[in-house]
Amino acid sequence: MPPIRREKRTMSEQTRIDEQLDQLVAERTSELAAANDALRKELAAERQRAEAAQRINEGGAQLILASIPGLVASLTPTGDVDFVNDPLIEYCGRTLEELQHWGTGDTVHPDDLPRVLQIFTQGIASGEPYDFEARLRRFDGAYRWFQVRGLPLRDVGGAILRWYTLLTDIDERRRAEDALRHSEASLRAIVETTPECVHVIARDGTLLSVNAAGAEMAGAPSVDLMLGRNFYDFVTPEDRERYRAFNESICAGQKGFLEFDIVRMDGARRHLETRAAPLRTDDGTVAQLGIARDITARKQAEARLRESERRLRELTETIPVMLWSATPDGAIDYCNGRFLEYTGLDAEQLMGRGAFTKVLHPDDLDRTVQAWLSCIRTGAAFQAEVRKFHAADTAYRWCMVNARPLLDEHGRILKWYGTVVDMHDWRQAQEELRHTQEKLAYMMRVTTMGELTASIAHEVNQPLSGIMTNAGTCLRMLAADPPDVAGACETARRTIRDAHRASDVIARLRALFTGKELTTESMDLNDATREVIALSISDLQRHRVMLRTELADDLPLITANRVQLQQVILNLLRNASDAMAGVDDGRRQLLIRTARDDGDRVRLTVQDVGVGLEAHVMDKLFQAFYTTKSSGMGIGLSVSRSIIEKHGGRLWAEPNDGPGATFAFSIPRVPERTADAAGAVRNS
Repeated sequence: MPPIRREKRTMSEQTRIDEQLDQLVAERTSELAAANDALRKELAAERQRAEAAQRINEGGAQLILASIPGLVASLTPTGDVDFVNDPLIEYCGRTLEELQHWGTGDTVHPDDLPRVLQIFTQGIASGEPYDFEARLRRFDGAYRWFQVRGLPLRDVGGAILRWYTLLTDIDERRRAEDALRHSEASLRAIVETTPECVHVIARDGTLLSVNAAGAEMAGAPSVDLMLGRNFYDFVTPEDRERYRAFNESICAGQKGFLEFDIVRMDGARRHLETRAAPLRTDDGTVAQLGIARDITARKQAEARLRESERRLRELTETIPVMLWSATPDGAIDYCNGRFLEYTGLDAEQLMGRGAFTKVLHPDDLDRTVQAWLSCIRTGAAFQAEVRKFHAADTAYRWCMVNARPLLDEHGRILKWYGTVVDMHDWRQAQEELRHTQEKLAYMMRVTTMGELTASIAHEVNQPLSGIMTNAGTCLRMLAADPPDVAGACETARRTIRDAHRASDVIARLRALFTGKELTTESMDLNDATREVIALSISDLQRHRVMLRTELADDLPLITANRVQLQQVILNLLRNASDAMAGVDDGRRQLLIRTARDDGDRVRLTVQDVGVGLEAHVMDKLFQAFYTTKSSGMGIGLSVSRSIIEKHGGRLWAEPNDGPGATFAFSIPRVPERTADAAGAVRNS
């Protein structure tokens, strides 16, 4: 084929191919355009379906959130609140619009808000879940603790569609946690401040925990130097095995108590007591939780006490006095050897409540028991004079029993301690002395009667002279014509009156100077004083003594021996008169005064302006047979003091600021004993 023809054919074929390609491109382009239109329509429809589904899902989600009983909120991807359920609205008492501004109001406690905003902002910015605890305001203004958890909802591409927040009330838990922390802090403070050692020791003896007091007890300068050490190394060799067995028993589940010795780091030896119980540690093993106390001082005190008790026992068993002790309720629990020897009884026979009555005289039993029971109830000191059986002569002898209670710091009776002293011989001597004093007092009264003869005669002569005068007058009136019967009767009445006066004078003299037994009675001290003055007035006037009386109007009656008190008053008056013998007549003034005294007592005072009292005389003034008078016997003041003391009183003398001296006595209105002690001795 020629070349030209072949070239034309090639060009024709190329044109045909180009036309076919253009047709194919046009057809494919049309197909792609149609496909794009169809895809666009499909995407629009799919978007519409997705939006419809999302609206359906969001409505369902809100419906679900609204039905949850807890506090729930939902937020936009940027963190704005767009939904809260009803429980959250009811708790806060605020609307959705108000809650959308929670970050600027008081919905969150002001102290928590800065921290909450920081955590929340970081969570929203990072897209990471957030979790924090904060206090939220309730509708009534109270704040309660909540745990707030926020979780993001993401689409398939990972973009955040919404935040969901759950608020859980943890107020009770927080309060419990705070209380637990406070309790743990308090416990730790107690452990660290207690003066006793609190420790935890493992089964092998390793010291796991100890407080500061424990370190100090072991002589360690700090707790750190104690931890990890083996506590067995501190225990003395003689107690180590015993302590090891004790520790193992505690770790085996037993509780226990032990006393043992340790050697401190400084070499000092201390005695400890510990109480321990098993404690399960964090790793599940059981260790000893113990509290140890240093009782070295107590042990030393106990040793000293035992030694003191031994010496006291030796003393009580050798002392020549009867000693005894009793429980707080009065049961005898100890009698020394002297007591047992005196009564001839065994200790078992005298022990117990009421056992002491076996040795008392039957006549003393009731009053002694009543007095003892009263002291047990009140805690007052006990004292009684009783007759106790004396085995040596099988007779009852007078004894003085004394007991005092030992009290604790609260005033409760811990023990009674008592003594018994045989006073029988002393009582008999006192009885003999009493008889002697009574005889001496009687002799004084008789002597005084002789010295007051003139006064007595004057006292008797006055009513006798009246009787004689009135009798003569009565005879003249009857001899008149006509007889003056009315006048004679009046004169006879005056005669009878004077006869009574004479009789009274004689009765007073008989009472004052008789030697018969004297007894106590209820009496008026003023009346007794006036009677003595009546007997003495003539003698005082003869010595030119000016007597002045100041007798109290409110003086109570007293229980006393009238004659003995009048003897004392008479002796004081006569001494005062004698002391003024050398004083100028115009200055012889004597004052007798009665008055109430402190403590339900009465006082009588005799004051003169005589020679007074010198200092060296004061100590001897009341001694028997001491006198400053040239003719005195020196027994008046001695007997007077004895009389006053028997009445439970006191007789004393003191110099005046000016001339003279003052003598006075004070006696109780009702003495505890109106002393006649001899009667009991005679009856025994």
